[in-house]
Amino acid sequence: MTKSILFTLLLSLHTIAGFGTENARRYLQVDRDSVILLFFQKGNTKLYAQKDIVSLSRLISMHKEDLDNGRAVLKVNGYCSSFSSSSMNLDVARERSRQLKSYLIIQHGLREEHFITRNHTTLPSKQNGIGISVHLIMTHISCKASETTPANQPPQLSILPVSRTPGLLSNKRIRRPFHFAVKANLIFNLATVTNLGIELQIAPRITTDIPILFSPFKIKTSYQLRVLAFQPELRYWLRNAFTGSFLGLHANVGWFNIALDNKTRYQNQETTYGGGISYGYSFLFSPRWGMEFNIGGGYMHIRYDTYYNIPEGARNNTYTLNYWGITRLGVNLRYKF
Repeated sequence: MTKSILFTLLLSLHTIAGFGTENARRYLQVDRDSVILLFFQKGNTKLYAQKDIVSLSRLISMHKEDLDNGRAVLKVNGYCSSFSSSSMNLDVARERSRQLKSYLIIQHGLREEHFITRNHTTLPSKQNGIGISVHLIMTHISCKASETTPANQPPQLSILPVSRTPGLLSNKRIRRPFHFAVKANLIFNLATVTNLGIELQIAPRITTDIPILFSPFKIKTSYQLRVLAFQPELRYWLRNAFTGSFLGLHANVGWFNIALDNKTRYQNQETTYGGGISYGYSFLFSPRWGMEFNIGGGYMHIRYDTYYNIPEGARNNTYTLNYWGITRLGVNLRYKF
């Protein structure tokens, strides 16, 4: 029995020595430094400079050859649990992962196939801090490799069979919720024109915006903005829907009865119509609330009558206007569902 134990110990020592001092140090370094935790401010997605980025860069530089040859992979876990909504947490976790991978691709010449990405709405155990966002892991050495690898060859890294599908929670596919927002244009509100807009997400970077302007009220004889108008717009967002810059293609349809003084009242004789292109920018100042600014230009066809602005005032002229200029303008307060 004693001889058997002694033979086993000698065989183990011989196997370890066969890796070589340099190889042994290299692979032990993987096991010691392969877990990097990156911290974010609560609810924030911006990747800021921190000492763990330096450690991560050093680790990638050390094993760049393993990554390029497929002997290693970077497993990126994005985390966020700051918000009450699971969909918002998942969006932030996904953006954090994307921020980190973009940084590594630019700084270290990595490619998407170097990563396995998973995003979560709950923090891992024993990590109660609010800021952990990315859990980066180099694939570990297989325990079986040391048992079967010949003494003159270093052990190979085993790549765990983890799904590359983003947005997974507990290995189950999450159906992305339907996003939409309601908004009010503050410019029209200041002009006493009530309005409401609804924006629907129909693709990851495409939304359709449908503002409605409706003001049946007559403030006084010398001032009235009685309007019914629709301004549907198809938007393409340059990054993510509802955040950042967008380009839009819009149409305008409306009817009006307007007076700005005691002399003249303007009323369209037929439907006013037109369209154009626009640019806008949107940002969030809370998980749900945000602001949006947009301006657009194009063409409008307007045919209208003018009346003496008195009770039962007579019509005195008719005009046709083919207008080129600003056709859309908004400073919107928005709430996203």
